[in-house]
Formats: sequence, C-alpha cells, structure tokens
Amino acid sequence: MVHMVASQTTPMPMNSTPPNWTAFSSQLAALSRPVLAGVAVRAARRAAPAILTGAAPDDSEPLEWCHAAVSTITLIETWARGNPVSDFVLMLASEFPRLAAQALAAANRKHGPSPHTERMETALAAAAFAADLIRASTPDRARSVALQALTNADAAVPGIGRLAEFDTQTALALGIHASEVMDASETGPLGELWPMGEPEEWTAAWARLEQANLPRLVVFR
Repeated sequence: MVHMVASQTTPMPMNSTPPNWTAFSSQLAALSRPVLAGVAVRAARRAAPAILTGAAPDDSEPLEWCHAAVSTITLIETWARGNPVSDFVLMLASEFPRLAAQALAAANRKHGPSPHTERMETALAAAAFAADLIRASTPDRARSVALQALTNADAAVPGIGRLAEFDTQTALALGIHASEVMDASETGPLGELWPMGEPEEWTAAWARLEQANLPRLVVFR
C-alpha cells in the first residue's frame, strides 16, 4: 500500500496556546475510530517523556512508569494498523498507565510531592484515555474519550493540542479521515510527530528509556 505522507515542509511553529476544544471536537467527529485512535496515540507518544520530568538519573521508578505508558501506546498503534487485539488485552493495556499513576501517588506519599507530579499524571492519563477510546460503546463516547486524551497530553506538554489539531486537519485534507486502518507512525500519512524538530527534552527522555532496555509488558506473536 502506498501512503500519502503529509508534507514535511509545512510550517508548524510550536504554538503552546490550547486549541478551541469545542471546535476541535467537531473535527474529531469526522474521523473513523482507527484514525481517531491514531491522532490520540500520537499525542500520547509526544507527551510520554514528560513522565521522566525531573527524574534523577539513578531513579528507576519513573522509567518503569514511562515504560508502562509506552507499552500501551505501542499496543494502540498496533490496533490502529488493523492488527487484531482482544478486548482483554485492550483492557489490560488501559490499566498500565493507571497503575503507574497509582505508583506515582504512592511515591509522593512516601517521599513528598514533586513539582512535576501534575505533568507526569497527565501524560499517563493521555495514554490511558487513548486506549479507552478503542473500546468506547458509541462514536460520541469515543470522541469524548479522545478529547480527554488530547487535553491531558496538552496539559503535560503545552502545544501538543495544536499538533493534534494539525494531525486531524491533515487527515481531513488527505481524505483518509474515514480509513479503517491508520499508520500513526512518523512514516505514515500524518508524518513527523514534531514537524519543527524534536524538543531536546523529548529526544533525551526517549534515549534514556531505550537504554534502560526494560522488558516488554505485552508480547504479540
């Protein structure tokens, strides 16, 4: 299959002002469930490194929490590409970030609150809601849950909401908004996650997570 890829030269300054969420919700209503999941999971992937915000180099717990979120994100991407994923695995995946949030709360009770707690919690919530939308009972419910994923991602890293809006407008412009499969990766039709270049914090956090070489939480044969 040949993918139409969004132009990588499209000007996309990092605008940290949140979109008009009401108007954005109307645009989301035009997306099929896989494309909606693709937009939400790209936002969650952008936000995930915020879980490592302020983490000391020798602190392994935030790495495990981030790994839990990324495991969920990877599974959502797998589903959106049209691969079969059971309801049980989807339920399990949606709980990974929530369990990580519980562990974060426990760590705060033990060691005292971190100034980065809210940012970490919203990044975890973005991944959880992105998984929830797949199993939502109606299209309206899926859109509502997707909006929760996007608003949490934008709270974790201001500017992600605008990038998600751009992803949505790109899907509409390319005519793929009703597609039954969606490649949400950077080689897919929506293009790069960061059209104006990866933030240094994002690049460093992903490198740290990859170097940790944590075991996969969900394995596909």
